[in-house]
Amino acid sequence: MRYRVLIADDEPASARLLRRLVEKLNHDVIALASTTTEAVELCGLDRPDIVLMDVTFKSSELQGPEAALQLYEQFNLPVIFVSAIDDERLYRIVVEAKAYGYIVKPPEPHQLRLSLELSYHRNSLEHRLHSSQAQFAAALRSSLDAVVTINAEGNIVEFNPAAESIFGRQRSEVIGRSMSHIIIPPKYRTLHAEGLARYFATGEGPVLGRRIEIEAMRHDGEVFPVELAINPFTVDGRVFFTAYVRDITERKAVEQSIKQRDRLLSGAARATDALLQSSDFDSAIQRTLSILGETIEAGSICVFGGVDYVNTPVSAQIDYIWSGKDSSTAARPAGIPPELLQLIETHRATLAKGAPVETDIVFADPDQSECLSCLSLMLLPFGMNDSFTGLLIIGFGDSVKSWASGESEILQSLAGSIGGAYARRRTLEELQESRRSLQEKVAALKQREEELRQTTALLVRREKLANLGSIAGMIAHEINSPLGAIINSAERLKAEEIDAEARERNTNLILKAGIRCKSVVGKFLLSVRPSAEKNVCRLGVVLEDWFELYGKHFEHLGIDVRAHRDGDCTIGLDYTECSQILTNLMFNARDALLDAGVKQPLVEVSISCDRQYGRIDIRDNGPGFANNILTSALDPFVTSKGEGKGTGLGLFIVQNIVSSAGGVLQYGNLNGGAHVEIHIPIADEQAAAGGTE
Repeated sequence: MRYRVLIADDEPASARLLRRLVEKLNHDVIALASTTTEAVELCGLDRPDIVLMDVTFKSSELQGPEAALQLYEQFNLPVIFVSAIDDERLYRIVVEAKAYGYIVKPPEPHQLRLSLELSYHRNSLEHRLHSSQAQFAAALRSSLDAVVTINAEGNIVEFNPAAESIFGRQRSEVIGRSMSHIIIPPKYRTLHAEGLARYFATGEGPVLGRRIEIEAMRHDGEVFPVELAINPFTVDGRVFFTAYVRDITERKAVEQSIKQRDRLLSGAARATDALLQSSDFDSAIQRTLSILGETIEAGSICVFGGVDYVNTPVSAQIDYIWSGKDSSTAARPAGIPPELLQLIETHRATLAKGAPVETDIVFADPDQSECLSCLSLMLLPFGMNDSFTGLLIIGFGDSVKSWASGESEILQSLAGSIGGAYARRRTLEELQESRRSLQEKVAALKQREEELRQTTALLVRREKLANLGSIAGMIAHEINSPLGAIINSAERLKAEEIDAEARERNTNLILKAGIRCKSVVGKFLLSVRPSAEKNVCRLGVVLEDWFELYGKHFEHLGIDVRAHRDGDCTIGLDYTECSQILTNLMFNARDALLDAGVKQPLVEVSISCDRQYGRIDIRDNGPGFANNILTSALDPFVTSKGEGKGTGLGLFIVQNIVSSAGGVLQYGNLNGGAHVEIHIPIADEQAAAGGTE
């Protein structure tokens, strides 16, 4: 769209530059003004869409800000300032002059284009807005407002239908009569007469041309609030005044209701906060009732709860009382007067649905109903599920209280919060009881856990002793032969006739056999006694020593044991733990093969290493893990051996050793036989340097 632009600048070069830029953007420049006065005159003759104006003019009476304000107020034209300055002062000038913005010299084309488009569209929107507002105001005045016109003498010459409805008088009975005696209350009549006199003397009036709120009078003398606007006009030299009068009785009532409701809402919010912020139930309820009573100016308030009034006879006592007489609150249990009990029974169905009840009550003996001596009551139940567990009761004076819209809902919400406080207290008591019960159960469980731990430790110890007995038998077998050789050689040395060669040979036999015994016993002790070294060992060394200790045992049992070694590494287990792993797994394989009666029993042991783990792989050609224990073989006391033949702790102990080292144990059946694979993290270099080799 092409805009019609007027440029006002007292610097010709700057004006020409602006013109070129505007025309380059495909807009029309209708005129160049060198003064603000010229700019205002040109705008009056030929209205442009937008005015580009400098802020400062050397030879003009009006400067840019004054001219811009005049153009806006007189012609509603959008003005964009073009200035060489760009600071906070320019921003204030734009705001005060009601300009649409500013651009800095020399302007950038895209900045100029954006400013022109935004200003044009903003001005168009303002035009439409002003037009809509005017139409709306006219429609509102014609349909809702009373219109009363008087002449210079103060007599009524026009009285529209809305005025007839508002003031309760017919047009025919008021035309020609003095308005002062028809619709103006007596206390304002003198002021009205003085205002007319002042207008005719000075041409001014304090209430003319604006809306004010004042009071008017109906035909029966009732005084009510109105909104009044008076405008003078002249016809053929005669002065008339038209008053637009709007009855705001309902609006004032609504405003008062809103104020009352907002006050109640604020008080209810503070009362609810008192419930939530205090950990002491009694003080929280007392503070809540005090805030509520002072907010709504009640005569008295009481509350009681904790009883199911649908399933239980009403026999509760009042828990808390607030008295408007001395503005005090106390937790004073008091009996519920029989009149109130009967009232509750009468409205029980309504209360059970959670609905409040507004009613009157008469007490036979008011002295016995300290907090309920009032006659106007509101009963606010709290509870749910077709029952209510308590009541908040508010009493007012000796007359029925008038509640504004929404106030009963606010009070009911507060009653619900009080019910929630009661519920939280009950829940807290139940939680405390549950906590005590839970603590007792936890103590019992800890005792059982300790007993189980001791039992498990005893069984593990028995398992180790059983293994130790078996190992001791094998060790005895291993050293029996060298001990026999030692004894035989010693007996030969005792003989009197023995030559030097025979003595040396027998001495060497004794020495060799003793070394063999020492080696066997040393490796046995190393495999069962905790190492004093760091928790590392060479995987290959452990395997070699284990075969030296137990290899012949398996050979005597007819079990073929094959070892495979694919590299060696230092792992994060000490020698004893690693030896324990091999012993448990190999003995498990041994027992399984012998119990199954495998004709050609075979156990394969292999070790290997990668960058992260050392690996131990053991498999046999026995029956494998039984189906009933395949998923639980790592649990303690799980075994497929016959009764009295095993504790079920061997694999459990291995798993504990492996997991404590950060390793992984996997097991299952492979080609019919059992297969166990273990991965142990490789030790770091520092630990390996001081570890067991």
